[in-house]
Amino acid sequence: MYKIVVKYDENPVPIGIYSYSDELHAHKEFAKFIDWGFADETSVVEMTCPSGKVYTKIFYREGRKVVER
Repeated sequence: MYKIVVKYDENPVPIGIYSYSDELHAHKEFAKFIDWGFADETSVVEMTCPSGKVYTKIFYREGRKVVER
């Protein structure tokens, strides 16, 4: 299973957890996250692959975006 977890600001509780069995669909959904959404300062989006690989996007309200792979 591929899992996408979305967290806003420093809140440890995710605002969304999404699971996908199809790799292509999971990557397409991960690509749809393009800004901070409704977060006050930061939004963190993580996609975990079955292999244990984690892709992370961090969006800052002032416009900066960090992509970690």
